[in-house]
Amino acid sequence: MIDERERAAAEVFLHSAPTGSGRILVVDDQTGLLGPGLESMGWTVHHWRRMSGPLGPASAWPEGRAFDAACVRLSKDKAAFEMALHAAASVLKPEVPVWVYGANDEGIKSAAKRMTTVCDPVTVVDARRHCRVLEGHLRSDPTHLKSSLEDWATTCQLEFEDSVIAQRSYPGVFAKGRLDPGTKLLLSTLPALGEADVVLDYAAGSGVIGLGLKQRQPELTLTLLEADAVALEAAKHNLPDATAVLGHTLKDLPNSAPFDTIVANPPYHSGKARSTAVIAHLIQGAPEHLSGGGSLWMVLQSQVDVLTELNAHFESVEVAAHDRRYKVWRASTAKC
Repeated sequence: MIDERERAAAEVFLHSAPTGSGRILVVDDQTGLLGPGLESMGWTVHHWRRMSGPLGPASAWPEGRAFDAACVRLSKDKAAFEMALHAAASVLKPEVPVWVYGANDEGIKSAAKRMTTVCDPVTVVDARRHCRVLEGHLRSDPTHLKSSLEDWATTCQLEFEDSVIAQRSYPGVFAKGRLDPGTKLLLSTLPALGEADVVLDYAAGSGVIGLGLKQRQPELTLTLLEADAVALEAAKHNLPDATAVLGHTLKDLPNSAPFDTIVANPPYHSGKARSTAVIAHLIQGAPEHLSGGGSLWMVLQSQVDVLTELNAHFESVEVAAHDRRYKVWRASTAKC
């Protein structure tokens, strides 16, 4: 089901898009509408998505070069949008059109200023249904173009109990790579695991939970599952000994032995809207990926009610810790 804000933004862009005969790079379309729509106008469509999902595979940087145009979906994260814009510009021919589209309440009105780092001039070509489409033309020599993922890498310091670890992150990564309050509560609640335990970090982001676990117990065998290809590149750098898997559901994991423990701070939003879809998929699929007596540990905002769902799929369920904002849930399978 397509979010109505996403649908409106995509349809407004298609209404304003010109016919073409070249190759267009479509960045972060979350509706599946742009491909068929642009192809019907004569364009040859190539997608770049940083998020793996039902619409197709993801990559941390666009593949291919010398595109004749690009359209970029405005991100709610300003730095992530700027990186996407530079990424698209790095694989375009000089002076070709670049369109950016999004909703007014997402900040599309101010996006023109960010576009001027790579485009000139920038104009509004359509405004309707609380959305706008901006058009610019790529400069022949874009100012300060950051043309690779490494150009966007940042390093922050994570404090785990009595130690500090340097961690890589990129724009758009959850909590900007830092130790957010929910993850901190989860790590402080988790008991020592078995020395030979095999652990899955679900929706791993840049690997913050995994770093915390490996700091305490370096011998753990760790797998990271993450839908964001950019975040996963950070996680690979931060946890080079872990198995890193790009995917948006447990079904994307390779066939392997079950895990003793699954840990998660799963996302509670899809774009700007709240969504429990990722949480539901985790709860429903986790038991078949856990060994007998294995446990799912996850931290959620306190208002997210998962008790009924957990009881339907696990042998035992408890709130292991809580504060004013978060709850840490432990759900265990039956022992063999």
